[in-house]
Amino acid sequence: MNPILLLWVLAAAPDTLHLPDLLASARATWPATDRVELIQALRAVDLAEARASHTPALTLGGLAQYQSDVTEIALPFPGGNAPVQPKDRYVLSLDLRQTLWDGGMARSQRNMTDARTAISSAELDVRLEQVERWVEEAYFSAALLGTRLQVLAAFRDELETRMRQAETRVRNGSGSQAQADTWHVEWLMAGQRHDEAERQRQAALNRLAILSGRHWVGVPVLMEPDAAVPGARPELRVFEARRRELQARHTQVRADRMPQVAAFGTAAYGKPGLDLFSDTFKPWYVVGVQVRWSLWDQGRSARSHTRLELARRETAVAEAEARRQWELEAERWKAEIATAEAALDRDRAILELRGRLVAHMATRLDAGAATETDYLAERQAELRARLDRELHAWNLRYARHQLARTGTLQP
Repeated sequence: MNPILLLWVLAAAPDTLHLPDLLASARATWPATDRVELIQALRAVDLAEARASHTPALTLGGLAQYQSDVTEIALPFPGGNAPVQPKDRYVLSLDLRQTLWDGGMARSQRNMTDARTAISSAELDVRLEQVERWVEEAYFSAALLGTRLQVLAAFRDELETRMRQAETRVRNGSGSQAQADTWHVEWLMAGQRHDEAERQRQAALNRLAILSGRHWVGVPVLMEPDAAVPGARPELRVFEARRRELQARHTQVRADRMPQVAAFGTAAYGKPGLDLFSDTFKPWYVVGVQVRWSLWDQGRSARSHTRLELARRETAVAEAEARRQWELEAERWKAEIATAEAALDRDRAILELRGRLVAHMATRLDAGAATETDYLAERQAELRARLDRELHAWNLRYARHQLARTGTLQP
């Protein structure tokens, strides 16, 4: 084959779309996916803040003050007057503080950060799952309409053939114009139905392109999806992460009541120094260890634990409600599957019988023993039966995919 012709054929070949590829593309290109990086960046900031509580804190301070009065020693002082404190004070200090033990506060903050990150990630998955549902809805709608178009196109082509034959008979004087007009009207109506289905399919394909972030030239070929595989509900991860967050908050409340130990030191230069009666600038320093232990907080920690327990119970109620809704959703799709399967069984028998009736009526029409109206009535009935079969077939595929999303597959 000519290379240029081969390239033209390849360029003109329609794209082939697979549902798993479109689902993956939708997750990758949907704007909310950018929140993944934001979630991880926020987690890094929160973890750095938790680590900062165990790094030394260095503070530079200065003080200049004058006071109207000072403490005086009103006692006889051998050899002279009693020393007097200066009324002015000037200090430049450098303070260092290092936490030695925080009662587990930093660890609980890290656990809370991980839990909140898990919540945000799971909630993002819930939103993306809804996007996947929209993709599946558009995909199955476009696929069903594509099948309908094939059936309608075959019916329209048959009507066009019979219309041309009737027009030939009119020109030859062996047929009536009314017969030709009958075929012409039905051909126009069939074209109208075909055009409406074409517009609906294009609308579904446009939605699919927006959702998946992909573009194609012409009308793509939609492959029949593989069998659905049940997956875990992302909402379950949200509930689990919320329980972890509540547990971390319980730990944080307990850690806030634990003893906290810190080392501190101050290096300063000023007047007076540690000798309050000195009137010269001198360097000085202070080092030590500080312990802080809240023995009574007016019941704040108890109330915090109560609020957290109530939040845990609320989460449990929300999860139970969600599971009940999933059960109802699963029952709905199971009923859809059973209905579609039963309809398909009937469709096979109906189509077989309709096919026989159409063939019989076509024979009578060709023999002049039946009218065009008689034939069209049987042919329209057969067309409806064929369209119903395709509708039931795609409804069955769609219902199975939606049932898999509820976490189960067997009807």
